[in-house]
Amino acid sequence: MNFFKKVGYSITKIEKYPVMATEGTWRAIKYLAGLIIILAIVFSLGAVYNINKSVQNVANFIESDIPEFSFKEGSLKIDGEQPVVIEKEKSGFDKIIIETKEDITEEKINEYKQEIEDKGNGILFLKDQAIIINRAYNQESTYHYSDILSQAQIPTEFTKGDFLNYVRGNDMYGIYLGMFVMLFMYSFIWFLIDALWYIVILAALGYLVAVLLRVKMRYRAVFNMAVYSLTLSTLLNVVYNIVRIFTTFEVTYFQVMYLAVAFIYLIAAIFITRIDLMKTQEELTKIKEVQKEVKKQMDEENEKKKKEEKDKTKDNKDNKDKSKDETKDKETKKRKTKDNKDGEEGEPEGSNV
Repeated sequence: MNFFKKVGYSITKIEKYPVMATEGTWRAIKYLAGLIIILAIVFSLGAVYNINKSVQNVANFIESDIPEFSFKEGSLKIDGEQPVVIEKEKSGFDKIIIETKEDITEEKINEYKQEIEDKGNGILFLKDQAIIINRAYNQESTYHYSDILSQAQIPTEFTKGDFLNYVRGNDMYGIYLGMFVMLFMYSFIWFLIDALWYIVILAALGYLVAVLLRVKMRYRAVFNMAVYSLTLSTLLNVVYNIVRIFTTFEVTYFQVMYLAVAFIYLIAAIFITRIDLMKTQEELTKIKEVQKEVKKQMDEENEKKKKEEKDKTKDNKDNKDKSKDETKDKETKKRKTKDNKDGEEGEPEGSNV
């Protein structure tokens, strides 16, 4: 059974679950990996698309709101008054502060970080590094420009105009391709582990339901069926990721729905299995009854045959005995006739007066 046929059966023909489960756990995992590959591709493409969109927005923002700047020998230099403060309305971050003076003190850096943290999340751009602050996760990350540029293969010396031309040029496609490969590998592993965890939970719940319904099923079979029960949930996740690429639409409890849909499919498959087993049991009972009836008829026929053979044997014996008696009578009569004849021949002549 090929991959796409399994997808169709998993969604529209729940009665096929037991058949697919008999193919083994390895084939079930291969099928799951195929679903996860589709999900990982869509997720990675969406992420790269959004990154490109963000880069272009940043480029537009830099072009219109950031003063002239240059980058040389690992250092960022901005013309004009500093610090440059960018609020949420223009950047999307709660606050961005740019201060590239060489004589900035550690105390001033901490003051800037506190300002950003008070707002929520944002970025502090310094001479040789950028500090990203996320209050929601209580996280602070520091990135040196030279490390970022070397990894992204961006020229180490550029002006504002050079930077804008670069991020809007064809050279970015190589970077996006590298991002896609990296995101695909990461998301595939993450989604696969996540799906396997859900399958373990589903299989445990399904096995419990099977026990309560008195359906004799091995845990491995329930596990395999749980893999196929995730089909619709995974495809819904694919659609959800596609929608999120182009809109801001979000489902609050999507993961709950994801698990609930799969659980409904699995329970339905177990119920159908129970019904099939009951039908099979009824058919077996009918077959046994028919076998008993046939056996009874055969026994009656055998008894009848035995009786007929017994009667026939008795008749043959009676006929044989009768024949013997007749033969004996004939021999007796013959013997008497012979004796009489011998008696007549043995009388002396002239004996009659």
